[in-house]
Amino acid sequence: MFPFRSIGVAVMLCVESLACAQQGTSSGHLGLLRRQLEMRKVALVTDSSLHLKSCPQKEMYVLMDKNELKKAGLKLFPVEMEKVFHPAVYDFIERTFLHLSLLQMKSQREVLLRQDQLSLLVNGLNYKDCSVDFCSILNALDLKYPFSLTADSTRYQASWQGVGMKVDLLFPKQYDLLLGYDKYELTQRLITNLSIRQTDFRNAPVKWKESSLQKIRGNVFYDRGDVFMIPQMKSGTYLMKKGTAWSYLFNAYFPEESVLNLFSHAHQMNFLLPFSLAVKGYNSSAAKSIGLADFVSLMISEGCRPYVGIETMDSKQITGTVIYLNRDLMYEHLLYFQLPLEVFHKKDNVRIKAVLYPYIPLNNLENLYADESPSAVVQSADFSY
Repeated sequence: MFPFRSIGVAVMLCVESLACAQQGTSSGHLGLLRRQLEMRKVALVTDSSLHLKSCPQKEMYVLMDKNELKKAGLKLFPVEMEKVFHPAVYDFIERTFLHLSLLQMKSQREVLLRQDQLSLLVNGLNYKDCSVDFCSILNALDLKYPFSLTADSTRYQASWQGVGMKVDLLFPKQYDLLLGYDKYELTQRLITNLSIRQTDFRNAPVKWKESSLQKIRGNVFYDRGDVFMIPQMKSGTYLMKKGTAWSYLFNAYFPEESVLNLFSHAHQMNFLLPFSLAVKGYNSSAAKSIGLADFVSLMISEGCRPYVGIETMDSKQITGTVIYLNRDLMYEHLLYFQLPLEVFHKKDNVRIKAVLYPYIPLNNLENLYADESPSAVVQSADFSY
């Protein structure tokens, strides 16, 4: 049991309100690109093989969902290509070069690069200092030439070593930029996705090698993960072995270990109990009643890694915090939860309660003394659906 108030950890730089750690942008990247496509008379219908008018050797694609532009970009990376980072990073590169190619003047491209804090280098020189035709730059973006995508703590660098031309694109690890939506749009999309069933409960066999696990007690084992910020916020999996079969631990005799499993693997545990969720995002709030398995499945599908910490445990309930961390896109979803111990008996009227603060930039995290404990946040939330 690890009381958070004594540890003094807060996961937001803005203590008065998490909203101030969620500053909104004026318009999403996809919205700006759509306007450029409309100005250039590009038909907004799903098409995977459009030729770029300004550079006919290059192909572009458009993906629509009803009237919404879901994706668009130059065709730079094959679908079957093994991707080291989150797919949104590759989508962003394709989208950015399409956006640049739609702009007719070099000065317009320089403005876009500056606004999005991008650096485009040609043979080591900043694009604004080069006199190279932009179509020549696009033609160098070909996987027949050596390509690399690397990252440090704050930015990515995509590099192509073409014949006589090296092209580098450097861009920040900023999730709203990479995903193409502003923070309000992202929050609204998350709220909508919470209403969509994510899990089909086709439980795959749990397979582990006992030699790689830490034995806790008897037939209980721990597949150790890592920690985030403090040792008490940890990831991993607790397992039970019966004969040669493995299963996820969910047992009243191991409540803290079971809670880590629930918020990490509920979608793989066929956990069907209801989950009351209050969402408090950028200029947005909502209350949902969903399955915990669906919620966890959505978090995992975003590429987030769960880290679970226990605040308190008494004879009735466990309270604590879960951080769903996306390092590639540099954000976290912060969840405060209140879990009745009756969940271990699966009574019909048992309900887990939680408050979710979505899309907190990782550069807004700081160790501070929390004004409120997770349990106080949950108790003060409005769960009216």
